[in-house]
Order: sequence, then C-alpha cells, then structure tokens
Amino acid sequence: MLQLINGPRAQVKAKIVCWNKVPCLIASFQNSTPPQVWQMDLEKLTNYNIKLVEKEEAWALGYTVSDGAFTVIASFD
Repeated sequence: MLQLINGPRAQVKAKIVCWNKVPCLIASFQNSTPPQVWQMDLEKLTNYNIKLVEKEEAWALGYTVSDGAFTVIASFD
C-alpha cells in the first residue's frame, strides 16, 4: 500500500487493484469524519482533478470532473 500522508500519524492508505479486469483506486481514510474506505473506477473517471477544499473550519477532499461538479471523498476536522 502507498501511504499518502507520511509521518507517525499517517492514517490514509491507497492501492490500485483490478476487479474483473477493471483498475480501481481503493483508499482508506482512518481519520476522516466518519472513517471510511473509498473506491474509484479508473476507467470511468479518466478526466478529473483531486482537490482539498476548506469549508467552515473543516477540510473536504474530493474531485471535480469535466462539468466542474465537486464530489466529496472524505471530510476532516
């Protein structure tokens, strides 16, 4: 697994796996509110941007696609 946040408190891990020959990104967010596991189909989402957005003293990690809509993956205090 690839650790996305380094250091002693690293709580985010990600790995690319193939399910039925489809590459997927699996990420585990242990410190998000609530803690969660997230999956992205890498064949369906070919044109996206990952963003970290501050909103009301909290942070949201998410992505935008070509239409500009922001989808939250995980929220953090």
